Amino acid sequence: MANPFARILVQLVVSGVGILAKGFMGAYAKGAAGGGRAAAAAGVRRGAMEVREAKQVLNFTTSEQPTAEEVLDRFHKYFVANDPATGGSLYLQSKIFNAKDAMLMEMDFNPDEFKFDAAGNRVADEDDAEGAEDAATSGNGDAAEASDDEDAKRKSSD
Repeated sequence: MANPFARILVQLVVSGVGILAKGFMGAYAKGAAGGGRAAAAAGVRRGAMEVREAKQVLNFTTSEQPTAEEVLDRFHKYFVANDPATGGSLYLQSKIFNAKDAMLMEMDFNPDEFKFDAAGNRVADEDDAEGAEDAATSGNGDAAEASDDEDAKRKSSD
């Protein structure tokens, strides 16, 4: 005959596993039903870098409170230094980019407001560039007159 102690132990283990499985399934169902809305409502960005790590990546001390301009200067310096075209690392470039975003978000800036080209140089918004063109061509027409004067000089020298 089987040992009654072993029989009781097996019953306890089977009951415990059943209880744990029900708990995990309930938690999974609750999380799946929420679809991550609780994290989104709390302002948590999935995969976002912590500010502490971002400061380390951009070589700021943990007690330092850099300005947005300082963050962008360090970003540009390290981003260019790690350009894969010059032997740098794409992995490090992505860490530097994410660190910039994390630091700017911590300062309540939208990182998407700051656009950069592949070389890490800051690029003006298309709206800003169009406004600058409009300002250059409008007004008293000095730009158009200057180009007409240059054309006249070239024709006279020919």
